[in-house]
Amino acid sequence: MSERRPGARRWTFLLQIAISLGLLAWLVSRIGVRDVLSRLAGMHPGLYAAAALGFLLTVVIRAYRWQVMLKPLGVQAGLPMLFRLYLLGFFWNSFLPTGFGGDVAKIIALRRRTGEVVDATVSVVAERAIGLLGTALIGLLVLLLWPRLVSPQMFAVVALTCLAILAGGWLLHLDLLEWFARALPFTRRIARHEKVVAAHAAIRAYDLRALSAGLLASVPFTLVFIATNWLIGLALYVPIPPHYYAIFTPVVSIVELLPLSFNGLGVREYMYQLLFEPIGVTAGQAVVMGLAFNVLKIGTGLLGGLIALLGSARGLFASPQ
Repeated sequence: MSERRPGARRWTFLLQIAISLGLLAWLVSRIGVRDVLSRLAGMHPGLYAAAALGFLLTVVIRAYRWQVMLKPLGVQAGLPMLFRLYLLGFFWNSFLPTGFGGDVAKIIALRRRTGEVVDATVSVVAERAIGLLGTALIGLLVLLLWPRLVSPQMFAVVALTCLAILAGGWLLHLDLLEWFARALPFTRRIARHEKVVAAHAAIRAYDLRALSAGLLASVPFTLVFIATNWLIGLALYVPIPPHYYAIFTPVVSIVELLPLSFNGLGVREYMYQLLFEPIGVTAGQAVVMGLAFNVLKIGTGLLGGLIALLGSARGLFASPQ
């Protein structure tokens, strides 16, 4: 079985690459390569630079939110280190042909620094979930304020995302392991496994105060993230009000969580076209907006790789101790 897993990961990675390339080729063929390149070349440099700074700021806020989610687990980690690990995750997602993503890279790196694999894993998953919940709640608030902006189906997607995260968190917080072990004897070995028990204890360490702190940290992240997308649109001369980005951001974030493509390439561009065309944005503008956003992600990954390389170089001259 262990020999087949690397092969399965390889085929999964190749399938994701194929989906990304296929979607991008299909979208660009409908618009024209020349049109895509001219739009990218004609971007407003100042506004795009502001979007790049905004994207980096979201990484800082994500690192802080991760730090907030580590505190209830008793794991002390400095913000600069978590920022570097987040950049490392972007690098892993963007450039390394692995069968797992940047979140796993962050878990491995944090475990090496703290020695806590279960807490590292739970904190990364919790940070992702609380971030998505915060983004979805802001999107839901905007939809309640402007209910006619989008279709009822999109409202349902955002609302169901909020309910699913809240319901899942509530269920995981209940003391269900012993109940499973007694009611379903065939689950006893799993329910009483040392790491499963430790993970469940770590999840239950997140009380209402800790979760509220995580949600509060998600507010500035979501606002800056929305502003970053809006600045990309302005750089491409797409005059769409910011509240549309507040609605579409959680929807795109939900779809990108699905392991459909390589680092979201192709999927984000397709979703932008699907969401923005009904409100008057041309297909070319929508696709290039997605491409411009992914360029920022790749650039952040390059920065993460550079920091990792410099850290490795310093390690060559460090003492064996």
